[in-house]
Amino acid sequence: MSLQSLLDRLEARGGTGWDRSTGSQSLAKIVEIGQDQLIDDVYDKRVWIDPGNNGYPPYLKTVAGTNTYDIIAANLNGVTSITKNIGGSEVEVVPEIVTKVFTDVSSSYAYSRAPIDLQAYDVNPFSSDSSRQRILLIPVRVEGALENTPARVTFPFDPSTHDDYYYCEFLWQAPRLISEFIPLVVPLKFELALEEFVVGYCQEFEHGGLSDYIVTFFTRQMSNGQSWVDRYKTYMQRGAPHLSTKVVPRVC
Repeated sequence: MSLQSLLDRLEARGGTGWDRSTGSQSLAKIVEIGQDQLIDDVYDKRVWIDPGNNGYPPYLKTVAGTNTYDIIAANLNGVTSITKNIGGSEVEVVPEIVTKVFTDVSSSYAYSRAPIDLQAYDVNPFSSDSSRQRILLIPVRVEGALENTPARVTFPFDPSTHDDYYYCEFLWQAPRLISEFIPLVVPLKFELALEEFVVGYCQEFEHGGLSDYIVTFFTRQMSNGQSWVDRYKTYMQRGAPHLSTKVVPRVC
């Protein structure tokens, strides 16, 4: 989908004082907000997979005596840049928040490092290999990315020095729309959802009150019984397997 063509239509529909992509009343900024709201609940589609790690998330490089790590390329084993192919181009993306740090359940190292009462197991969503169907979840503390601060993860114990032990699963953030040439990350069929979100936002900004467009975007039931947010979630999960979040008790 083209942000440029979307802005062409929004410019014609927008109220006075709104700029296309600059200034304090930027239409592109409101498109960005709407896009973030639309994709927020479909988190599994934004898990960043390391192309050089056999279909798995990247390994976090840890150093003995250091518990906290920024989620940046320099701290991920074998990763030189964190990019996604969007609209046919490789676009640099920002890690938004860590969703899971885990190791292979077959490893004995984690048992000795993580306190027993903190150990938990999960089904491995990345592998059908019989030897890798369970993983050991590491009970880390996470911090989401801010405007000028990267996402971070903190271990409750010394993780020791490892380059290829701790898998680090994180979500990537949709690129900030600071240019009309930055591609959007939602399918073309949801262009109308973003258009209505922006129009509704402008209406509320200019006249106060609650816009029907905003209500429809989040909650109001449309002809097919879903809001725009619900429709997007249903569309993105169509035909996709559900990722298990069931914790399997430890077998002593």
